[in-house]
Amino acid sequence: MSTFALETEIASRRRDPIFTAPMVALCGTIAMAMGSFYLLLSAVPAHAAALGGELAAGSTTAALMATTIVGEVIAPRLIARLGRRLVTAIALLVLALPALVTFSSDLTIVLASCAARGFGLGVLLVAACGLAASLAPASRRAEAMGIYGLASALPAILGVPLGPWALASFGPIATASIAATLGLGALVGLAAFPGPAAPAEGRRQPHTLPALHASAWPASALAIGAIAVGATVTFLPLAHREVAATTIMLALLLQGIASAAARWAMGCSIDRH
Repeated sequence: MSTFALETEIASRRRDPIFTAPMVALCGTIAMAMGSFYLLLSAVPAHAAALGGELAAGSTTAALMATTIVGEVIAPRLIARLGRRLVTAIALLVLALPALVTFSSDLTIVLASCAARGFGLGVLLVAACGLAASLAPASRRAEAMGIYGLASALPAILGVPLGPWALASFGPIATASIAATLGLGALVGLAAFPGPAAPAEGRRQPHTLPALHASAWPASALAIGAIAVGATVTFLPLAHREVAATTIMLALLLQGIASAAARWAMGCSIDRH
């Protein structure tokens, strides 16, 4: 492709609007929901460790991640049956309300809360991610996914490092209340979502598992990345108790910034190439 043709194509793409009202509402919804999630991601393991040691801390993250996978697998069938907007609303409620009991003195309740929030998160990610793709023009679809990824990653920049600090400074009740309020506040953005008649909802697709040879590498890459990030966020504050809390917060902050920047950058790169 010549330089002129490439510049013409890029200019054409830029004319396609991407920050429409539904897209902005989606970004706001996912930002608040992920703020609720990330605020507790590192705070709950610290609370569980006080109840049952490092094994209990790891169990909270394991329960969260396991049910997230279950939610992601079940989400397409729920969306086909109930519609994307209703499923998103239910997912937000399941993500937010269990946060109120996640700092219980009973470890079983803590684990049950983590499992419920993980399921809500898994369903939410599928419902919102599919909507992000449908709201964007075809020429900027990957960029829209990058913007969606940025909106979901930005809360990690503050939420992950602030979680343990909020727990220590304000106590479990206030921290849980903030997380629940953020999750419930995300429901406001649903008013701007397109209804069931939107193009993405107009036809039903068969929800079958893809061929193993086609999905093995992406699934493995996602699993390895999720395990690495989950282990880092869970055990970094516990493994280096000799390090100042501000240093731990800075490390988690840098991880969140790098993740957010990479998501948007990769979306733009995919559209271009």
